[in-house]
Amino acid sequence: MDRATKQRRGSFVVIEGIDGSGKSTLIRGLQHRLAAERQAGRVAFFREPTDGPIGREIREHLKRASELDPEQWLDLFFRDRAENLREHVEPALQRGILVIQDRYFFSTAAYQGRTDGITASAIIERSVAAGFPLPELLLFLRIAPGEAMARIRDRSNLTESFESQSQLEAIDSRYRSVLPDNAIVLDATQTPEQVLEDALERIRSLPPAHEKKPGA
Repeated sequence: MDRATKQRRGSFVVIEGIDGSGKSTLIRGLQHRLAAERQAGRVAFFREPTDGPIGREIREHLKRASELDPEQWLDLFFRDRAENLREHVEPALQRGILVIQDRYFFSTAAYQGRTDGITASAIIERSVAAGFPLPELLLFLRIAPGEAMARIRDRSNLTESFESQSQLEAIDSRYRSVLPDNAIVLDATQTPEQVLEDALERIRSLPPAHEKKPGA
């Protein structure tokens, strides 16, 4: 019997949520569990803004609460994203690797969208028009902004300009307005262990990175 296999494209998973939703905790849990379950090098983790030059510039602007206009913000995010997709995400997917990313263009829409400027829906439309691929799986961690803010207050590093409850409420509203119908909403008020198990269940349901050739 021919047991040769062909490699299929990897799966692109995006994790979204307002600050305080537990994304960082979930990502750490996924890194630990998936590294144990999968062969070495078969899962890769990325984030936006990235750790590249443009991503670092974005983080510095956020820390300083820089007064950039909407187009300047979008230019930075779009250039950082295009570079990340070209240099990291797409090559990994081509090798059949499971890619899990912390934030994507849904975050840009939620955090940078405005009713008096470039709207969240317009940012989504521009992202699709720019050729940014949709993820196979989008996980959104749902939590009330008030509870998220309570978590944030327990941190010692309130360094980014958007962390206030009124801002989180607006961000949460914009998120809900742009999430696609197939987004998987996870209850972020559960224990971190249960959120991790819920996320793993969804990720494990994705097609495997290798399939047998027809007739094998």
